[in-house]
Amino acid sequence: MLLSSTSTAYKALTKTMSTLKLTKSSVDATVERGYYWDTELRGFGLLVNQKSKSYIVQARINGKEARVTVGRHGIFTAEQARKRAKEMLLQMSTGVDPRAAEKASREAGITLDEVFDAYLKHRPRLASRTVADYTGYMNKYFVRWKQTPLTLLTANMVQQQHLYLAQQHGEAQANVAMRFLRAVINYAQGIYSHADGSPLIAVNPTKRLSAAGQWFPAKRRTNYIKEEQLGTWYSAVMKLCPANDLTSDTTMQDYLLFLMFTGLRRDEASKIEWKHVDLEGKRYVLPAENTKNRTETTLPLTSFTYALLRKRFESRTSDFVFPGNGRTGRVIDPRFAIQKVTATSGIEFTPHDLRRSYATYASTKISDSWTVKRLMNHHTGQDITQRYLQGIERLREPAQRVTDYMLALSEQRDE
Repeated sequence: MLLSSTSTAYKALTKTMSTLKLTKSSVDATVERGYYWDTELRGFGLLVNQKSKSYIVQARINGKEARVTVGRHGIFTAEQARKRAKEMLLQMSTGVDPRAAEKASREAGITLDEVFDAYLKHRPRLASRTVADYTGYMNKYFVRWKQTPLTLLTANMVQQQHLYLAQQHGEAQANVAMRFLRAVINYAQGIYSHADGSPLIAVNPTKRLSAAGQWFPAKRRTNYIKEEQLGTWYSAVMKLCPANDLTSDTTMQDYLLFLMFTGLRRDEASKIEWKHVDLEGKRYVLPAENTKNRTETTLPLTSFTYALLRKRFESRTSDFVFPGNGRTGRVIDPRFAIQKVTATSGIEFTPHDLRRSYATYASTKISDSWTVKRLMNHHTGQDITQRYLQGIERLREPAQRVTDYMLALSEQRDE
């Protein structure tokens, strides 16, 4: 506790400033507000205010006067407070602030789980899906380390765990887990420190993986719906809701088709609301907060995607174009629909495979890679001129060209 020498409270208290041998009986008997300094230990005192009595120490730390609370009377006895005051005064004489030392002492024992909780609290903008993924990594890959003080995690432990995870869950997951751990420890390095200000963790133990060349090489996924498979895939998707079944909810069918015919990421598509769609202008907007590159993008609707959204708009029941029954109110996990399509077609795929498929088809019909990137809302670098040249109307004809090609591959007529 520190009081400014100019404050009203300080002036009121200093009217009563006496010396007193601090013992249990003398402290119990003291009722008048003020400061009382011990006659035996210089710098050790008692602060009496209206509601409590607290033991304090006062001394210079690196030439600057500081007053620090030892503890409240009743929790500390006078002798316990005197013993603690000696330790604190010794720290202050060597330039160490006891408050910083106490904080550092607490942080020295902080566990991996506690650091992870703080990490999440300091990142409120993390997507809910990302938080769920990170929590899953902690509970699945590092559950035995959750109550371990961070300072006890060694490079050898990290190296061994990395190899163990590769054996149990695969090389890719082992790398993902360790990148997550690296991020949490990097956060701790910037937040927690020793009393002298040095980082609590001097070296991130995950650095051992780089030094030892132990990171597993990334295996780039290349799976996509091949040109000769597109017709089979399309027919299987359409069987999710047969045309003669007027009672079926076509949301998942339309969602998969929209992903295929736009190349959007799964969340970019599922987060589209009707307020983002301009059917008259045959365009839609991806708000910056819904995109990976945090850039608002306007894209054209082709004849196929326009007809799909027009039909959905006429029977809409939600603000979302692709509504869901869960907490978010939109489609989150198309897993079961994908399983049905795979069972019917024999073609295994993920939502991102559809994005790769669109990229493949688009690259076949469009020679300009910038146009392909813009149609897929892919990061296009820092060339401002190219961004201006890739306006909505310049994208409309190339987008339609890709759609016509995909429909031809699917052996469908765009009516």
